[in-house]
Amino acid sequence: MILAFHRIFIKEFERVPSYVKVKVLDFFELVNVSESLDGLTGVTRLTGYENYYRYRVGDYRIGLCVGVDDKVRVCNVLTIKPRGKIYKSFP
Repeated sequence: MILAFHRIFIKEFERVPSYVKVKVLDFFELVNVSESLDGLTGVTRLTGYENYYRYRVGDYRIGLCVGVDDKVRVCNVLTIKPRGKIYKSFP
């Protein structure tokens, strides 16, 4: 699966504590080699949305959207925010 990072995610990722960054980078390595997000631990499909997922890292959540581009699955990494704020702006 190919990873694509939204510009908002990159700005928010700079403000995240370093221990969260390490776990997030490990997660991205797993996503790179997997073909689907459904089998990964910690990844949950959002209720009511077919292509939107969240990944839990401590008190932070990562908002993900999966799509198909030229027959290749693409995982768009949209945002990372604290647990209480993510659902106000995602999806």
